[in-house]
Amino acid sequence: MFYKHQSVSDLAFILQAPLIYQDIDLSAFWLPDWPQKIAELDLAPEPLEASLAQCKSHFLGSYFESLFSFAINHFSSLDVVFEHQQLISSTRTLGEVDALVKDEQGGLHQLEVAIKFYLASPEQKGHWIGPNKNDSFDKKYQRAKSHQLTILDLTEANALLESYGLNRPIQVHLCMFGILYQQINSAKGLEKYLGQVDFVSANKGELINPESQRGYWIRLADLSLLAPYFDSAQELEKPFWITKPVQAESVNHFTHLASWHKNLAEKFEQDQRPRHFIINWLKNDLDKCYAPIFVVPNDW
Repeated sequence: MFYKHQSVSDLAFILQAPLIYQDIDLSAFWLPDWPQKIAELDLAPEPLEASLAQCKSHFLGSYFESLFSFAINHFSSLDVVFEHQQLISSTRTLGEVDALVKDEQGGLHQLEVAIKFYLASPEQKGHWIGPNKNDSFDKKYQRAKSHQLTILDLTEANALLESYGLNRPIQVHLCMFGILYQQINSAKGLEKYLGQVDFVSANKGELINPESQRGYWIRLADLSLLAPYFDSAQELEKPFWITKPVQAESVNHFTHLASWHKNLAEKFEQDQRPRHFIINWLKNDLDKCYAPIFVVPNDW
């Protein structure tokens, strides 16, 4: 569905997009009439805009956390006990609980929530890494399971839980939203995309959801592979990496592959960080489609 407002489009992603990883089915908690409610919100987005305005950070992670908070508070059957609660000892911060919620049966759930954009490693099959290579699916998974989802078990958490009158077991869950990007490095790889061949299920065993939303990544030197089907590309700027831009035009909107290549070559000379785009593919005379794509330097 097309939305008029970017924040509403990104909120809809949370409500309907498949997660990279989850050990709880969040869709079971979304209100049955959420499509109608979000359509109404798109007509009058002031409540969402006001909520987002309270976020003091412009980072993508903070933007996503604000969207998720709005989703569980306004579009779910969950009762939010607290959110973004830090646990602090006498000497240091032990961690933060993203959200503690109560379901309709009274069950308590601690949610660790993240938005991730992982590229398939060119060296290690089945390994997914962040664009800056400092993050990976494995690192985030292990950190969440071994630390972030264990802090309410600490003795220091007793006073916090008692202040809310909580003495029941708490189930813990990791909910990792985002997109997985497969490499295009040959004409055959491009044909796999055009044919919608699945690539996720064979790459990460049982942990990663095979229905995860997907994108693609390509090295600058391979950009010419896209020529037969290239229509246009638009650069995405943080925090708006989640869904296709509502505005079709921007300063960094390219309708010629050569100008896109030249622009990127110049930018990579100054800044080696991968750049994120929405590409418009012309699969045939009548069929166009959009996909997120990272373009990376040749030595990435």
